[in-house]
Amino acid sequence: MTATNGTRTATTSVTYTVTSTAPVAAYAPAVTTVGTPAVITPTNTGGVIASASITSGAVAGISVAANGILTANASVAAGYYPITLSVCNGTNCQSVSTSITVTPVAALRVSYTNLSFPLGVSIATQSATVNNATPGVSTTFAVTAGSLPSGLSLNGSTGAITGTPDTAQVATAFTVTATNGTRTATTSVTYTVTSTAPVALMHRQSRRWERRLRSRRRTLAA
Repeated sequence: MTATNGTRTATTSVTYTVTSTAPVAAYAPAVTTVGTPAVITPTNTGGVIASASITSGAVAGISVAANGILTANASVAAGYYPITLSVCNGTNCQSVSTSITVTPVAALRVSYTNLSFPLGVSIATQSATVNNATPGVSTTFAVTAGSLPSGLSLNGSTGAITGTPDTAQVATAFTVTATNGTRTATTSVTYTVTSTAPVALMHRQSRRWERRLRSRRRTLAA
């Protein structure tokens, strides 16, 4: 560059660099069912997304286009897929994470066995049977109607029912709800708690009946 002032001149060399701005992208998690494609279009408040790639969590059937649009095709099996992407504008890149959850077509189901327990005796662990849960997605459990017999409790993480019933009750139903990701299932369970006479009392009563029976036999034999 040359500057002229009257009969005088001066020159200088100037270097400018124009840099690209990295994208500032965000991906909302997607949920779909087996056989139904999922498409996630990112929001972006930064530089244009000129290229994109999956850097972690790549599986067959999940791909990303150069403009950052993430797609899971209909062949992806049921499961939870956490994904990390690199989205770039030239050499300026951003790492961003999201997930795609593919749920089974069949409805989520949960069940327990209806049982009767003796009062004051620790019960065997009662486990939930869960069908059609999404692999990789944890299931939680809660009593959502009625209540467990006094002395019993439900583990919200495993669904196991344990404890020692401390109050007799007739057959009484309660509802357990299982939650697996965005899906829920409920089941009605019926438990009975039966009271049992103390062993010592039973023995005394048995001895009384035996004495009465022997007395009656002697009377009949006379």
